[in-house]
Amino acid sequence: MSDLWESNAVESGAAFQEEVRRIVEGAETLIRDSLGAAEVVLIPRASSKHGDVHVLRQVQSSQLEEAATRFLDDYLIQRATGTSIPTVRTMPYPVDGRHGSDQIICRILLDGDYSVCGCLAVRMQEADAATAPHKARLDAISVMVSTMLKAVTTSFELEIELIAAQRRSARLELQTRTDPLTGAQTLGAFEREVRKRLQDSADACALILFEVENLKNVNDLFGYQFGNSYLGLVAGALSAALPDTAIVGRLAGDQFGALVELPERYNSYLGDVLSRCRDSILRSTATLGRPNLGRTSAGAATYPNDAVDYDTLFELAEGALHVSKSGGRGLSTVFAPGMDRRPNPREITRRFNAALSANQIRPYFQPVHNLVTGDCTGFEVLARWEDPDRGVLMPDDFIPILNDPENAERLTQKLTGSALKALADLGPSRAKDLTLAINVTSFDLMNREFAFELQSHLSEIHGLSWSQIIIEVTEKIMLGAAEGQVFRTLEELRRRGARVALDDFGTGYGGLRHLSGWPVDILKIDRHFIGRMLDSEIDRAIVESILHLSESSDLTVIAEGIETPEQLRALQSMNCAKGQGHLFAAALPASGLADSLRTIDFDMLNSRDDW
Repeated sequence: MSDLWESNAVESGAAFQEEVRRIVEGAETLIRDSLGAAEVVLIPRASSKHGDVHVLRQVQSSQLEEAATRFLDDYLIQRATGTSIPTVRTMPYPVDGRHGSDQIICRILLDGDYSVCGCLAVRMQEADAATAPHKARLDAISVMVSTMLKAVTTSFELEIELIAAQRRSARLELQTRTDPLTGAQTLGAFEREVRKRLQDSADACALILFEVENLKNVNDLFGYQFGNSYLGLVAGALSAALPDTAIVGRLAGDQFGALVELPERYNSYLGDVLSRCRDSILRSTATLGRPNLGRTSAGAATYPNDAVDYDTLFELAEGALHVSKSGGRGLSTVFAPGMDRRPNPREITRRFNAALSANQIRPYFQPVHNLVTGDCTGFEVLARWEDPDRGVLMPDDFIPILNDPENAERLTQKLTGSALKALADLGPSRAKDLTLAINVTSFDLMNREFAFELQSHLSEIHGLSWSQIIIEVTEKIMLGAAEGQVFRTLEELRRRGARVALDDFGTGYGGLRHLSGWPVDILKIDRHFIGRMLDSEIDRAIVESILHLSESSDLTVIAEGIETPEQLRALQSMNCAKGQGHLFAAALPASGLADSLRTIDFDMLNSRDDW
């Protein structure tokens, strides 16, 4: 990493230092609170190696900091020479040249590849330092911090590598390949690179076409200089939202294209990419201070599922773009066979409005169970569209609805009112101890009236209280400023008695920061870690770390996606309190709520041999 760190990528280096500083501060605070430590010092390896510890930590050097730096340097030297050295050292804390009653625990942080991420030093009272629970908790936190440091370091290493590669490129080549207005590739360069990628790689990818809406009107109203700045912001927002490996080009005056690599199962991933692009463009263009900017239509087709050559792939993506443009404003469409026969987004919106009136869009309920007693403790509310012609539709089947602020808020209000009524219909004695988790969008939380609208639902339904409401948000929703409207809405909901759950926790390195600064009461462990924890030591360690953190931070943990008795037994052995998944029950309509309240016999469940 030395060459990268010493490069001239000042902006990326500053951003890296800031992110590492946040992780360091958050980790130190959690360790102090959970272990009762007198002092905590976390030294990332990059900061120690390059001599800028104080720049990152923003404090004066202390005895504990010196001990951590010395232990880290000794470990690196001994490791380089092949000498075996322990990764943990306990020593007395010096006071006025003598040994005091406190103990220093220095621990080397290693990632999954056994690369050194840094050193953690904790000063504790001698009695506490020797206890097994404190050691186990410190081990768990160390694994979590190592994972997060590795993630942020890898991310910025790749970013700096890209910057360095760009700087090595010849100026003439950049001029011929790059559109000077937006910085995206020219049409010719984009086409050549995409054709080569399709020819050389068998990996799945998606060709996405973006069209900026009403660019001519923007130029007419505000002038071409403003229009050029507008296009530059759009291109920058696209590049920021897309993966580093994406190929981005400007194909026409108001049209951009991107080739994005896809994972093996990419249906939801492609939808997430399109959503990120849309949100990034809206945020960037909002800084221009003009109304109705940032609307883009998008169409996508996939290789090799839809087409195996560039020309056909482009044609299909163009057809999907046409469907988006004809369906309304700011829509995204992914090509599907027989698209000319399937409803376009405008038709989906029309059907959505009719379905709301006909009560065809209903809440389904995923039970959450206590993993000790087997009791049902509550439900997560999920959206299902019971279409008479097409059966039960999942949210992925009506993405255009969720991408529109007005329709997304209407959907949340409909589901919330129906779900609260279904819970109340169980009767006061059965419903009073059950919780209801409501998934909300950023549109809901940006609405200043959201808390009052939820209060209105509760006022209309007797027997339920704010303490039974759980507001589920994703980490992406929490990425804004702590003083923003989303933060204020969550604070208001908690003030009234609701709790906030951070969904899919562990999938992003910003999660630890959110625990320190955002109103969070519940962590939901992502099903990805639950599904792999029996085969991956790293995934199991992450699950254990989250559980240890919850114990010390007074947070509730719910494990998502429990599918097998083996996963259940593993979570029970880790003292995980709650869980949900198809092992217990799939999402069910309101008519099945009463039957789902039965207590699960874990002994019988674990003895089944038909899994």
